[in-house]
Amino acid sequence: MTMSDQTEHSPTKSSVCLVGVGGGALRVLDRYRREGTGQVDFIGFDTDARELERYPDFPSTRLGRSLLRGLGCGGDDEMGRLAADSDRSQISEALVGYDLVVLVGCLGRGFASGALPAITALAGETGSPTVAIVSSPFEFEGRRPASVAKKALGEIRRGADCVIELPNDLIFQESGESDRADQLFESSDEWIFRAVSALVGPLYRRGHMGVDLATFRNALKGGESRMHFSTCLVPLDGCVEEAAREIYNCPFRSPGLERVKADRLIVSIGSGGGLSVAAFSELSQALTRLFDSGESAVIGFWVDESLGDQVEVTIFARTDLSANVRSRLPEKVTVHRSKLDQKSVRKTRDRIQTEFDTLLEHNERGLFGRMNVEAYNGVDLDKPTFLRRGIKISMPKS
Repeated sequence: MTMSDQTEHSPTKSSVCLVGVGGGALRVLDRYRREGTGQVDFIGFDTDARELERYPDFPSTRLGRSLLRGLGCGGDDEMGRLAADSDRSQISEALVGYDLVVLVGCLGRGFASGALPAITALAGETGSPTVAIVSSPFEFEGRRPASVAKKALGEIRRGADCVIELPNDLIFQESGESDRADQLFESSDEWIFRAVSALVGPLYRRGHMGVDLATFRNALKGGESRMHFSTCLVPLDGCVEEAAREIYNCPFRSPGLERVKADRLIVSIGSGGGLSVAAFSELSQALTRLFDSGESAVIGFWVDESLGDQVEVTIFARTDLSANVRSRLPEKVTVHRSKLDQKSVRKTRDRIQTEFDTLLEHNERGLFGRMNVEAYNGVDLDKPTFLRRGIKISMPKS
């Protein structure tokens, strides 16, 4: 039953709520409802009444009824924000009481870019851990959608415990010249669906070494931190080498993932049933070594016959930002004093040389980070080119 003007839960709530904000996200929710694993609650949000009517099999809420009277936002993200603000109490009521809230949205223009930051913040205010899975626009969509998406993503990061971003341009880089245009957009939807499945599925699959909801919640707890997410599907034969390479080639992987030392690591390994004990042990050890987190790693293993001769690997790595600066040299480095220094009577502090283990989101502008952004045609040229364009470099085969 579709609830266009109100949200309704089943009498017994699930522990996990999957929230779709906007038309693209609603497609992902509908597919997970048909193909996904686990007893998950679904809630859809949009302003477009006709879009909500396309998905009658899960509850949905039409926002901004007095503002838009059932129409879409017309590509105006500000209208999406106003629509969400006008129904804040209704959104909060719909999201309260869950152990985990997973929000999905496609950023760039329109409703999701305006409403998703507000909905994410309201979900966090309920006390539930929140994970946002979002896609950013293709470069050919223009500068304004990219600017809108960047602003929305920054606001979402402030409200969510974990943000998983899919830069659509990485998918565009992998497409061939002869590929159809509709395949490009289907590929984006497919990756978003895979991220939702990789996140939610293992929480419900029966495994010999389970990664339960409590384990995942604990990984999200703590002070200021950054979560890294990656998932891959590799052939059973040679799965150790393939997984170690493909975990870095996943479109969701964060910049600098190959240099991350995880303070908390969750590894979920799924098999169709043919994974040997030796291969499982080697794969587990290889992944924990990649993130230098043997003592803090939690390994989950489950079997799903539908995987056949493939192995699914998903990692969640949490890095505490306070621990991101690690000394590669002895804590105090002796500095040579010249004769001129020896004549000086001024006291100097001991110098400590440090390096960054990983490139942090708030440090992408390097030495220019504290200066005002002076964009050229909407582009921040102080940020390195490979970060601005989301350039992906494949790991060489060994």
